[in-house]
Amino acid sequence: MNDAAKGFLIALGLALVVALGLAVWLLGGDRLMTLALILIIAFGLALVLAAAALPIRAWRRRDPTGETHHYHDGTRTVVKETRVLDGRVAEAPKLYPLPPQPAGAFFPELMRAAYRAGMLNAPAADVYTEPAEAKTLSADGWDGDITA
Repeated sequence: MNDAAKGFLIALGLALVVALGLAVWLLGGDRLMTLALILIIAFGLALVLAAAALPIRAWRRRDPTGETHHYHDGTRTVVKETRVLDGRVAEAPKLYPLPPQPAGAFFPELMRAAYRAGMLNAPAADVYTEPAEAKTLSADGWDGDITA
């Protein structure tokens, strides 16, 4: 490490110490102690929950191999069980594939809505023409202010 890198690390360390001292001075000792206690209690509770979860998971775990381990007088005995139902060995559950979807029927609701809106079979020219009366507005005899 060269001298510039060492100087940079020293300056960075001093800046962190000054920032930490400023934070303690601005927050105050009591509030900082309260925040530290909250953090320590939360961390301790998380550790207790994690430590309690491990034996519970080990106790509730089902061994898919069917092996059970027995300890007696310092010796370990492994018993392999094979479950037999009505003289048959239990098979794994069968997973059936979904039937193939017809082409273009991925979203039938969207296709139905598009058909009803006329987007799928719209003619090339616009069929609807407005009547001439709709384009001209007649005065209704009121000549007052709009905002009144």
